[in-house]
Amino acid sequence: MFTNAAYVGEDAAVELGDGDWKHLVDDGQEGWRDMADFAAMNEAYLEVIGADPPARITVGRAELAMGAAVEIDAIAARPSPTD
Repeated sequence: MFTNAAYVGEDAAVELGDGDWKHLVDDGQEGWRDMADFAAMNEAYLEVIGADPPARITVGRAELAMGAAVEIDAIAARPSPTD
């Protein structure tokens, strides 16, 4: 699952003209159908994002669209040229 998220991040970095997408992520939200999966996902998340991840919100949900196990929403922003 985070492999797919990493591909999306890499594509965004290419479009923004930046080689490393991980520092562009400002925050994220996750919805989980089964919170028992959180520990394994969190390990994978930290492996992809790094040891100092941005803020995120994680919630358990009874049901997700199309039977998905997880729904992930992330916001990334390119710094302004004056930053």
